[in-house]
Amino acid sequence: MYTHYPMNAQTPYMQQASIYGNPYQQRLEAITQQQAQQQSPQSNAQFVMVDGVEAARNTAVMPGQIRWMMNNDGSMMYVKAVDMTGAVSMRVLNLVEVTPDMQQKPGKEYAPMDRLIEIERRIDALEQKGTSE
Repeated sequence: MYTHYPMNAQTPYMQQASIYGNPYQQRLEAITQQQAQQQSPQSNAQFVMVDGVEAARNTAVMPGQIRWMMNNDGSMMYVKAVDMTGAVSMRVLNLVEVTPDMQQKPGKEYAPMDRLIEIERRIDALEQKGTSE
């Protein structure tokens, strides 16, 4: 037998779903939240503590995610990324503390071009003087 319900009336299924929660609506909300989290940039990196490079290699990373890991017993940092196709890349970084005196090291100094040309002329003059003797 076919029963008609008024437009604003709830069916017995709808009453039961509202009591226990609609699993489809809950799943939709969870997916929407996941997509919002993936689209919004993360400002703070969360480090996972690992025991060495093998533990870092074995750490699971979901596709489209980056995992930052810090070594428990040293100054190494690991960055493991998995792209959306499932390709994995991992970088190992050695952290070195930079002290104030290390920051003030002078950079490389280069001679100006006119000074190099003058030195070349002197060398040529000395070579000519040496061959004429």
